[in-house]
Amino acid sequence: LETHLEAAADPHVSHLGLIQTYGHPLAGTIKVVGTATGMSVTPPEITRPAPLVGKHIAELLREIGYPEDRIDEWWPAARRARSDALGPG
Repeated sequence: LETHLEAAADPHVSHLGLIQTYGHPLAGTIKVVGTATGMSVTPPEITRPAPLVGKHIAELLREIGYPEDRIDEWWPAARRARSDALGPG
């Protein structure tokens, strides 16, 4: 095997369950290398994708003491994230 694509297509890799798929909010269904360990009672699994760049920036700025109006000014996406979380109207 010479590339990650060849490794992902290898029957042994498939049999061992080393490649997992999950839904990504922008990329759709993607394949990733699964966890390196396996446990019979509580098997590890990928339940959600990593956060997108900037997803938690407003929360972090708030946590270190920046005022809400400055966060909105510096990071307009923070306003959108709040309104998305609250839902329509």
